[in-house]
Amino acid sequence: VPSDPRVLTPYSDASREKGSKTGSGFGAWAIIDNIFFYTEGRWDDAEVARLDINTLELVAMNIGSFTFLREAERRGRRIDHLIEFTDNTAAEFAAERGKPKAARLGELVTRRYTALLAAGVYGATERVASEDNDIADGLSRGADKLADALRLAAATLLPIQRLEPHEEWRDTSHLMHF
Repeated sequence: VPSDPRVLTPYSDASREKGSKTGSGFGAWAIIDNIFFYTEGRWDDAEVARLDINTLELVAMNIGSFTFLREAERRGRRIDHLIEFTDNTAAEFAAERGKPKAARLGELVTRRYTALLAAGVYGATERVASEDNDIADGLSRGADKLADALRLAAATLLPIQRLEPHEEWRDTSHLMHF
């Protein structure tokens, strides 16, 4: 975790398992002011049916990052650099390079870049190996995996706080027409 309080480093993940309501979702976490913050939720049936995993991974990254940026702002913290970690190469490339080939990813990147520019935040995205993204993965899968992820978070000995996902970034309705 960077020691500079102006840098935010969220980790995110999405899961998409057709036929599994609890196993299909999103999760993200970040440490702000020595508090372990996380956000998580389940995709609905339409999202699982219509949106591919690469799109869901970038949605999960946006949900996490913008939820945590809002919390940092609420706490009076000025974030000017965002270093995001994902285990999905397509989401990483789309966010980092800004030139995705898929229309849905392009829509997400355009909204994301506009919001980051307006907030004065510089972003970088890094790939993290899936086995090293175990907390975000557990958050995204719900049920027992969510409980396991929270046990891992508790091992940090930091206070743990769940945040509701940022509504604007949780809404995927604009992606359904592609």
